[in-house]
Amino acid sequence: MDIPKYIGDIHPEDYIKEMRIYCNFKQITNDDDVLKFSKLMVDSTIDFPSENIESCEDLIKELKEHITFLIFKNSSIRKLHLLKYQLERDGGDTPKFIAKFRSLCRNAEINDIDRQKHYLYYTLPNDFFRNEFIKHYDDIKTMNDLVICFERTLNEYSRFILNGSVVALKHVATGKYLTSSIKHYETGSKNQLVFCGKSLRDSNSAWTIKCLQSPEFLPYESIIYLQHNNTNNFLEICTDRHNLSPVSKHTEGKQLNFIFLKLNI
Repeated sequence: MDIPKYIGDIHPEDYIKEMRIYCNFKQITNDDDVLKFSKLMVDSTIDFPSENIESCEDLIKELKEHITFLIFKNSSIRKLHLLKYQLERDGGDTPKFIAKFRSLCRNAEINDIDRQKHYLYYTLPNDFFRNEFIKHYDDIKTMNDLVICFERTLNEYSRFILNGSVVALKHVATGKYLTSSIKHYETGSKNQLVFCGKSLRDSNSAWTIKCLQSPEFLPYESIIYLQHNNTNNFLEICTDRHNLSPVSKHTEGKQLNFIFLKLNI
């Protein structure tokens, strides 16, 4: 374990915490010795009145009054302005985001809950999050309330079927999933076939919802299109033709480029 060094790029309280951990690891338990090491490992370009410092708390206070800490705080505020939440389905990591947000608020010494709410609001990814956040704005009294509100909103959002959501359609009577593959009907249209596959989902039963009228949310009675993930073709039901499936004798379901199934939800 290397001895910590303070150059102004971390919060002074974190620096002292790291120094205490280091000293404990080296079996240095005397507070005066911890303070001595803490003072010695402050970068020589950071000047402070060493003779007035009698405890680690005094050192923290002096380091906070140095210009380097103001720069550190302002940098943390700028990072808060730039921070944006990325949905997990888009590759985001919620625990890391929350940890980053809380850390930046602490580093910037933003302790006022209204300011914390302000900064979190502008990290939110879309109108749904922002509208839900506003509904509970006055109920948020602490940072923990803020995080709980964010998590509840995220859970609510995850229940929505969105434009671009990947779904599997299960047949109620048989428990099997709507499936397609590169195989084609041997009779009738001879197009790529669609059928009830296995009772367990696999990659051939994954479909992506597409909606031209909606950028994200799907209101009721939206017309949606189902695109097969493995082949990128769209589903069509041939209501204007009379080709029947050779097995079920029902109207063929098939896949064609740029053809789709229209559903009202």
